[in-house]
Amino acid sequence: MPQTAVTGVDLQYKEGCRLLAHGRVQTILLGLRLTGEQLHPVDTAYRDPYFANLWHRSSQTNLPLGLGGRHSIAPTPAGVKQENVMTDLIVDTHAHIYDDDEIRYPKIDEPYRPGPGIGDATHLLRVRHAHGIHKVVLVQTGSAYKWDNRLLADRARGLQDWTTGVCNLDPEGPESVVAFTRLVAEDNVSALRLEATADGHYDHEGSRRLLATAREIGAVICAHLQARYLNELDQLLTAFPEVPVVLDHCAYPEAAAGPDSDTVRAVTALAKHPSLYAKLTFLVTKSEQPWPFSDTQAIARRVLDAFGPERCMWGSDFPCELWLKDRATYGQHLAVIREQMGLSPAEREQVLAGTALRVFFSA
Repeated sequence: MPQTAVTGVDLQYKEGCRLLAHGRVQTILLGLRLTGEQLHPVDTAYRDPYFANLWHRSSQTNLPLGLGGRHSIAPTPAGVKQENVMTDLIVDTHAHIYDDDEIRYPKIDEPYRPGPGIGDATHLLRVRHAHGIHKVVLVQTGSAYKWDNRLLADRARGLQDWTTGVCNLDPEGPESVVAFTRLVAEDNVSALRLEATADGHYDHEGSRRLLATAREIGAVICAHLQARYLNELDQLLTAFPEVPVVLDHCAYPEAAAGPDSDTVRAVTALAKHPSLYAKLTFLVTKSEQPWPFSDTQAIARRVLDAFGPERCMWGSDFPCELWLKDRATYGQHLAVIREQMGLSPAEREQVLAGTALRVFFSA
């Protein structure tokens, strides 16, 4: 492999770093020569084909693989503009992951998919470095892979130094409890995204089994639902007060209905449950205004006031090219929280990192 200079490195790489990839512990032999501000990987040997290819592709653009330690900050690679000027620690709690290899990772019929090279691990690495993202929560993409978590597990396991995974399993499936337990134990998965059943139920025997399992194994539940299921979520939160639950997209409040809508009132009423956290990932997708999306900012402010910043978190909806279309880039979405909402430094610290680190990365 040719020597590739990586500039702006602010963390230490150690000889004999180990990476868990595809269920096997891989040894990455890193011979490093540090010259001034340039780090040269020399005689690098990867035994796993995916990560060998990922390093090769990254090295062509001077993008490091990013094997930072638990508290490391991603280095800025040469040629990648770092857009953030603030020094906030940032955790992205909502990134969907894709791969162009549909033999290894088959998609469902008529999937909602990005274009080639969009939303894969290399793209995510590029975005992470460009925006100084500390940690990323990978969310299983049901609209592309449904209940097949193989890609999610492979990436969460392979990039475990700075990611964790949220799996998606059939809430009524007879094997879902076993699969959930295995994914948490073996694949760097920390949460399960709980969906309503096909016939329109949220609180049922299957969902209660999964919450009981989450309680037993110390996992998180991400509640992905429409507003009509909030009463059933209330029942589950009452029955399982020990289980941390994250409300994905805050149940999709409509900007046109305003911050006093029935949905917003129902969401904020659930703040009575101390185990419930709000994911502020609707700012772009539910807005009817251009950036900086003042209509959904007002709703987010109402949620923040109800839950407190220590129970709110931000996520990007990566890949933004697919989920946000031309409405906002990754950086513009992040800037709404960092700069446009008028959050205090203490609020910003919690929403951008503190809450997510406690919920998803505390182990």
